[in-house]
Amino acid sequence: MEVNELVISTETADGTVSVRIIAEERGRPTIFQLDEWEAYENGEAPVQLLEGSFYEYEVMGTYRLCPSPVVMPSRINPTMGRLAPQVYVGTLTIQLLRLSDDLPRGEIRVEIRSGKTGYRSDYRFMLEGITERCTDLLFYYNAPVTHSFAPDYHTDPRTLYQRFAFVNAVLSGREFEIAFQRILRNPITKWAGDEAERDIRRIARPDRRTAAQLVANGNRVPLPDSHSLKGRLASVPSRLIVDSRTDSPDTQENRFVKHALEVFSGFVTHIKGIAPERSRFYQETVLLENRLNQMLSVPLFKAVGKPGRLVLNGTGLVRKEGYKQILRVWLMFDLAARLVWRGGDDVYHAGKKDVAVLYEYWLFFELLDLVKSVFSIEPAHVGELIRPTKDGLGLQLRQGRHLPVSGVFDAGSRKLNVEFSFNRSFSGQSDYPQAGSWTTGMRPDFTLSVWPAGVSQAQAETEELIVHIHFDAKYKVESVAGVFGEAEKGGYGRP
Repeated sequence: MEVNELVISTETADGTVSVRIIAEERGRPTIFQLDEWEAYENGEAPVQLLEGSFYEYEVMGTYRLCPSPVVMPSRINPTMGRLAPQVYVGTLTIQLLRLSDDLPRGEIRVEIRSGKTGYRSDYRFMLEGITERCTDLLFYYNAPVTHSFAPDYHTDPRTLYQRFAFVNAVLSGREFEIAFQRILRNPITKWAGDEAERDIRRIARPDRRTAAQLVANGNRVPLPDSHSLKGRLASVPSRLIVDSRTDSPDTQENRFVKHALEVFSGFVTHIKGIAPERSRFYQETVLLENRLNQMLSVPLFKAVGKPGRLVLNGTGLVRKEGYKQILRVWLMFDLAARLVWRGGDDVYHAGKKDVAVLYEYWLFFELLDLVKSVFSIEPAHVGELIRPTKDGLGLQLRQGRHLPVSGVFDAGSRKLNVEFSFNRSFSGQSDYPQAGSWTTGMRPDFTLSVWPAGVSQAQAETEELIVHIHFDAKYKVESVAGVFGEAEKGGYGRP
């Protein structure tokens, strides 16, 4: 439902309190209300506002909203004020303060949604992509992997959410869902032998065991005079015990898949018990826990036992579609549960879901792949993106921290140094020809620097042998024209 005015009611220690929110913009709807189920599925608050828009609010009763960068109370009437989400995206929890003693007595929750319609899927896609790149680094670079870390779930909530966010990206990914559906459609099975008691009239192929039972078994019925065995046997047993062979799903591969899902579910349940209730963190754990429990409840696993031991190099797990993807997720899960990313605070700390910042981090890995491909290099310092820390394995990518990755490009006739940097600063105070800016200081999101091999970067700056190409991440821009404007007719078009 799209409206321009809405009333939110919430329970406090003194009873029900209502907050009226009115959109300042009237040309388009900027207040949205999701039904409870849709909000639950997305882990969001039902009442949603739009980033970059402005709203007036009024608290009905003897309460006021707690001031924050988003909440700006009126100086004349503290029960009224203005909401200015600016670039904040995510779940915003606002405390209700009682006027008489200024103590918190309740809260309201609103969702600030991004202006881009596909931001939910973009968020999941980019977080999953970052997780895959990080776990790939852990797989292929030896230094961090040689350190042994046991995940500590009794750590601070920020670290817990960072780890859960990585795990959630792995387990909520499309690859994991497709792999699971492939297993359900075409599971690995085996022939299982068992004994079954059957009606004698349904025995198709008699054997020696059958012949012995014809003489010895009880619960017999007389043979008719016309029967071919009447001259030898007066009666035969009504039922015989025969070997029965069935197609059983109780294989090592299916036992592994069931065990993996149980471990995933146990991890999420444990994290849910630590997460603060009513927080986005808690909601997301509930969603993932329910999803994993639904997977475990499918009929396939009812006939599957627990593995005596995990055999991870079996042909079925390594080669068969569905199973090999689950195996990869299993290996990624262990690493993702150990990974700590302090830069993630910029994306999802305190209920945020900052897609624009996440886009900047995701774009770093995309551009890094492009640099590796264009220059045919494996950067020397790429393994340092993840380093051992006191909390586990730490991703070093973080806003405001310069992170260079370099290598040497061999063009045949000459060699070039190539450095790809994240958040490198260029001073506006440096004397020419030192590295810097002509005007004011700047810190581009990404910088690609190229200079001749055999020459230091400082010397290349002095001798004007270096080229810097800067890139800026613009998630909210829909097209190039949104940045540079449309090319004038008859003029040169901008790239």
